Amino acid sequence: MPDTPGSRHYVSRGVDVRITAENDEIELRLDDTPIAVAYLDGEYHSQLANQFTGFPTMDALVDSLLETEGKTWTLHGGTSGGAHPHGAPNGGHGTGHGGHHGHEGGGDR
Repeated sequence: MPDTPGSRHYVSRGVDVRITAENDEIELRLDDTPIAVAYLDGEYHSQLANQFTGFPTMDALVDSLLETEGKTWTLHGGTSGGAHPHGAPNGGHGTGHGGHHGHEGGGDR
């Protein structure tokens, strides 16, 4: 993960962004909500940002997430309080549970 230092914390578009990278694991939290991110083939991926698009940097991934929040996914979604893609069954969380994961199901494509 060449562009990600051990830890970064900043505010973008009014959202608290926290990135932590240790031991080949990356964690992204937006307003303290964990967002699943995978680093595959030199690119950062998140199903919430765009399931089939890789981003060259974490900043590009975060920018895409914040640009589409409220349109294709919700950060502070409904009564469950977690991030989830629009259209997730029964208000499910999709991939909003953080950690280093591959591709997961749920949400609109």
